[in-house]
Amino acid sequence: MSTRAREVVSATQDARHKTVLDLIKHPQKHELHLIERLDFNTTGLLLLSNDGDWSRRISLAESKLFKQYSVTVAKPLNADYINVFEQGIYFAFENITTAPVRLEIQSAYTAFFWLTEGK
Repeated sequence: MSTRAREVVSATQDARHKTVLDLIKHPQKHELHLIERLDFNTTGLLLLSNDGDWSRRISLAESKLFKQYSVTVAKPLNADYINVFEQGIYFAFENITTAPVRLEIQSAYTAFFWLTEGK
């Protein structure tokens, strides 16, 4: 099954918004949980499972598994971004720095990046 949907919450329950499980037509869908998540206005592949051990193994930052993303941005990218991503990005409002991220610029407005944590 392939569904592309924006404005769907990466959750199993939400009182205000459509959830990922709302897109699934299966009698046992409520036994599933999400592995990782997407932001509200993004599209992409989500994995769901009923195997908690497997989910933890692939989603924990300690596993160091790379997740690849393809992005399109509103403002032009340049090579300076590559070094910034490699150093990790500091978020003052959370007082955290991300793990290094590999960035590969495809064009002025598109890029791939690989990360090992969901920050």
